[in-house]
Amino acid sequence: AWVSNRNGYRHDLRALTELAHAKGTLVYADGVQALGTFPTNLTELGVDFACSAVHKWLFAGFGVAPFFIREEHLDRIRPDRYGHGQVAETLTPNGWTRHLGAGRFSELDFRLLTTARKYEYSCLAYSTIAQLAATLGLFKRVGLSRIEEHTMPLAHELRDGIAELGFETWTPKGNGSPIVSFVHGQDIEDLKRLLKEEAISVSFREKNYTLMRVSVSMFNNRADVQRLLKLLQKVA
Repeated sequence: AWVSNRNGYRHDLRALTELAHAKGTLVYADGVQALGTFPTNLTELGVDFACSAVHKWLFAGFGVAPFFIREEHLDRIRPDRYGHGQVAETLTPNGWTRHLGAGRFSELDFRLLTTARKYEYSCLAYSTIAQLAATLGLFKRVGLSRIEEHTMPLAHELRDGIAELGFETWTPKGNGSPIVSFVHGQDIEDLKRLLKEEAISVSFREKNYTLMRVSVSMFNNRADVQRLLKLLQKVA
């Protein structure tokens, strides 16, 4: 995981790819908790493969997983399933013909696309893609740099405030993602009730939900952070 879903730790992906490549190893990055929270250039980072879901920080629905593969690996990584969406040409009595995405053809007489589209073997989740398109438009207007500049200080303030209250923090100080995790040490049902009363939404993780995970979004502000810290002060 590029950014851990447990404590939000953000790995130095560039350093990891340089280390791996020096050993002849390829790097796959799980970007589910990364993409959408800070500026990203996968090519410059040197990562070989990356994938994400869009129902987290990309604010879309389920069923879509953007996949990045370095062009030099396209011949090496072959599709593991087949369907009409990835077919480039079909063999007809008149020779090879461009496949238009409809109709039946022989199981053997076809050629795949040579771009990354060769992995899109079937129908797409069009409603989720429409949602993702809207989100990407929003990101383009707002800017990932501005999102990072807004959320990271809030996450740092939250993490440091939680530590000052005496809770065991799982997220390192000065971390580079908007996720903050800590051991709350409270009765889970009582804590959920208090959070609901304050209209605060968080996630609980680990065995018996002992870990609280807080994700600071572009839609949050300092008042939200202080409201959570005020609630935690009551139970610390």
